[in-house]
Amino acid sequence: EYHSDEDLSEQTTTSTSYVNALTFTTSTVPSGTYRVGWSYEWQGNTGKDFEARLQVDNSTTLMEVNMESKDSDSQHGVGGFGNITFSSDDTHVIDFDFATEDSDRIMRIRNLRLEFYRIS
Repeated sequence: EYHSDEDLSEQTTTSTSYVNALTFTTSTVPSGTYRVGWSYEWQGNTGKDFEARLQVDNSTTLMEVNMESKDSDSQHGVGGFGNITFSSDDTHVIDFDFATEDSDRIMRIRNLRLEFYRIS
């Protein structure tokens, strides 16, 4: 059971509310424990936070971060994973959202990759 998606393009936002960067829906998968992995690069402005979160089924947050750039010209690579257990066979929605702390600052994301696979 392996599912993945990616958006390698650069996306930008000045929204202080989360905007969706990438969403995918799995096919029906059996109950069990699954690992959700993510990686991306972000670029922001000095003094304001880049905000991101990864959710499963719009209810379980596996990752939420606020990071501040020291240099507005630098790309910052981030990656990680989290595990989630499902008690029944079903489809699942994996979504990655991002925002900025202040609407006068542009935040950028690119090379976003998501993966989902059964581990037990």
